[in-house]
Amino acid sequence: MTFLRQAELLIGPLTETEGGGPRTEAYRIVSGGLDTDLRLRFSIDLSATSEPNKIVLAVTNLAPERWARMAVKNTLVQLSVGYQDTGLKLLARGGIASCATRREGDERVTVIEALDGYGPQTRGILNRTYGGGMPLKDVFRDLARSLPGIDIGSIDVSGNLPPKGVHASGRVAETLNWLADRYGVTWSIQGGVLQVIKDGQGLPGEALEISSRNRNLISISPSASGPDAAQDGVEIIAQLDPSIRPGSVVSVDSHDQPNLNGFYVAQSVNALGDTHGDDWTMTIRSTARP
Repeated sequence: MTFLRQAELLIGPLTETEGGGPRTEAYRIVSGGLDTDLRLRFSIDLSATSEPNKIVLAVTNLAPERWARMAVKNTLVQLSVGYQDTGLKLLARGGIASCATRREGDERVTVIEALDGYGPQTRGILNRTYGGGMPLKDVFRDLARSLPGIDIGSIDVSGNLPPKGVHASGRVAETLNWLADRYGVTWSIQGGVLQVIKDGQGLPGEALEISSRNRNLISISPSASGPDAAQDGVEIIAQLDPSIRPGSVVSVDSHDQPNLNGFYVAQSVNALGDTHGDDWTMTIRSTARP
């Protein structure tokens, strides 16, 4: 039911919405599906890779003076979604790459495209030497601090640098890629937060349940065919839950396909939402947890 949904979109200069700074200049859109609310549609593509997450938003009948503010490149957008009984939780955040308004019948629709972490990745530059034996976790944390506006999340990596150490210069993202390939981890930016996960593993913490019993599971299908298909992972369509992001471990319990029940690691998440329509789902492509 659409009236149970909630969405909040914050739009404002980067310095006002990052790092807990003042938000007086940020424009806030809140929609719960009421006729008096602005209609907000979104398609969010989240991935566990280092490629920036893609955010596409469409706001209906936004005031022209508000649109002008969004036309500034690299202005930050932050989308939080949820339900009336659970509250809002961050789904995606990124810098605006493009913004345009078009006509759809009698309505005016403003379409915003944004990228999560793209600006910090292009602006993050360093010239630094890390000493031999330095813990890899400390190296990744220091690299995260060199990405402007990016916070440090879960850094799941063990071991130390070789005795000769490592000299890093140029783009921070290139150093992160080199370390990830060498030490068997994957890094990504999710909602302005850098996370590092061991290859084949998931984020720490309890698995998030998607089940027929909870009525949040819509469908599940194997990623491959054959008797052991579930070992290669599954594609899950579920009710939208912003807690589930790339790297999350999910526990699936399906009444219709019990052979696919088990624990999986989300590799990508596509979230579709419409505060005044039917869409409020997520498609999770996953691999089986070892």
